[in-house]
Amino acid sequence: MSEDCLKTLTREASEMASKVEFLWHGGEPLLAGPSFFETALDFQRSTSRTQFANFIQSNGTLINDEWAGIFAQGKFHVRLSLDGPRFVHDRYRKHRSARGSQNEVIRAIEILQNVGINPAVSCVITEDSVPYVSDIYNLLRELNILKASFLPAFIHMNGSVLPPTLSPEGYVRAYTQLFDIWAEDTSGMSIRELEGIVSGMLGRPAGDCTFTGTCATAARVESDGSVYPCELHVGEHAELYGRVGVEPLFHILARRYTGRVGRLCTTLVPEECRKCKWYSLCHGGCYAAYVDRSDGTKFYYYCEARKQLFSHISQRMAPVTITRPN
Repeated sequence: MSEDCLKTLTREASEMASKVEFLWHGGEPLLAGPSFFETALDFQRSTSRTQFANFIQSNGTLINDEWAGIFAQGKFHVRLSLDGPRFVHDRYRKHRSARGSQNEVIRAIEILQNVGINPAVSCVITEDSVPYVSDIYNLLRELNILKASFLPAFIHMNGSVLPPTLSPEGYVRAYTQLFDIWAEDTSGMSIRELEGIVSGMLGRPAGDCTFTGTCATAARVESDGSVYPCELHVGEHAELYGRVGVEPLFHILARRYTGRVGRLCTTLVPEECRKCKWYSLCHGGCYAAYVDRSDGTKFYYYCEARKQLFSHISQRMAPVTITRPN
């Protein structure tokens, strides 16, 4: 991203809100280099009326003492990609040389912890990793990780679901086992998806956008200033909201509510979903993971799997009074 685009984005975001969150994502955001992020922090400091919070998602392979210092100084919330023990993580997260990257991620965690940053972890669950959920969880505990998200791998192209997508059956096995382990853990481990479900069952907001039925909570800004709904809506058919610097950011972000994706989030949900007893928890799932039925209609790929997971969690929480908002 050019300095002019970054400066415009920062200034116009600060004019819209007193608190702004930037999530630096990729690809791999650290490829932009340390000077880019130092410039970003300088631009943020120049807008004294707005409180900025910076979140960064990285594969961890480039993190060294210099990066750790920048993150500490800028009070970054760091999240690293770690899919589990080496035999799980290195299956798909390889360098061009085919060398696995898990050792470097572990090193990055240690470097960050040495400067007082305890990073969160994003763990992608594939069909291959389902048998090793307990190993994955135990590794996080050994590394003193106390904040994690567990994301189902999902690849959908040209009407087909492709490997290493997590199957609905694998989803049920992985997430029910994960919940059972987490429910017995007294370490204080925070798992975003599970906490969102429990929160929803207790009548509070679920938090995670894949459970709320809306794409209006965030927007994705590409390096050329192009703005899209989020990182999950990609490809040649992705909806372009506008470009930073070409028109005001306020007008661009208004299309989160009026654009095609915003409308689909409310109109695409099947009628059977709206009648489901779990609808207030799920809201039809994430539109980016909708697939075609044989009759041409669409449905959320993990619909039945989520029902089984919700039922399992509800039974485990039976001693707790559960209320679901209308």
